Amino acid sequence: MNISSIRIMFWGTGGAVTPKSAEQPCIAVKMADTVFLLDVGERCQKALECFHLGVNSPLYIFVTHLHSDHYSGLIPLLETLSLLGRERALSVYGPPGLGSVVTGRRTTGYPVSLTELYGWEGILRFPGLPLTVSYVAAPHSYGALSYIIRVEDKVKLDEEKLEQEKIPPALRKELLEKGKVRVGSKEYSLNSFVKQVVRGVKISYTGDSLPSHRFASKAMESDVLIHDSTLLKRDWYRKPYMAHSTVEDAVAVFKATRSRLLVLTHFSAMYRNPAVDLSEAVGEYPRVLIAEKGLTIDVAFTEPRVFSVRINTDCI
Repeated sequence: MNISSIRIMFWGTGGAVTPKSAEQPCIAVKMADTVFLLDVGERCQKALECFHLGVNSPLYIFVTHLHSDHYSGLIPLLETLSLLGRERALSVYGPPGLGSVVTGRRTTGYPVSLTELYGWEGILRFPGLPLTVSYVAAPHSYGALSYIIRVEDKVKLDEEKLEQEKIPPALRKELLEKGKVRVGSKEYSLNSFVKQVVRGVKISYTGDSLPSHRFASKAMESDVLIHDSTLLKRDWYRKPYMAHSTVEDAVAVFKATRSRLLVLTHFSAMYRNPAVDLSEAVGEYPRVLIAEKGLTIDVAFTEPRVFSVRINTDCI
């Protein structure tokens, strides 16, 4: 897979009780033709239409925890894909107990694999995809998880040197994958032909979570940090039983992890207009976005990194 840019699309940015303008949690990350869905709240199947994601795109779904606003759209999504004629298999990952939610409640015309994730943390790899997805336990509810998507570094080869050494194009992919290649009686090392290494892209998503040192350690130097920001600190003190982060918590994690862009999400319904109600708490930080339905962020696979931000009006 050749990844030149990554698109992050926000469908749901609210919580369990949310106005229609916000929707329940659901974020799509698209790389080439592959789609990763982070949480699947109610009506998440509408994100396919909103963002033109394609019925038969390779699809991986990651559920952070078993509060209904984060998984209640899963069965309708699977069945909608079936009705629309999906044939390609898809994979679902999530906390212990997710299988009991799904088993016996779906009818699809395509294979669905489901993996429950155990332990404090782990790393998932996907054949043919130049990336990993790490998961780490989140302090929110039983089995709750946060996810970190890490796309591998991109190595750019020196075409002039390759031509000088008469290494044919057919062997250059092997050189990148294996780190060495043999042409005739001579063996060549990848290091001899590296012109530039572009640092891989990292996208970190807390799901619902109190601030977590464990998550922060994995999210260091994220390109995009998507953080639970349910309440302002002054309001959290009124509801200290809520295992959620405040806007101020999210900003603190953003600064501590030296990330490049912070996106606040999962707002309490008490904030009818988060872009206004929360703006004072983040006003001094220029690289902070308050998510809204339709927010689209393109991350160019370049150094320096380039971000393009817009609102997809098809979603409004």
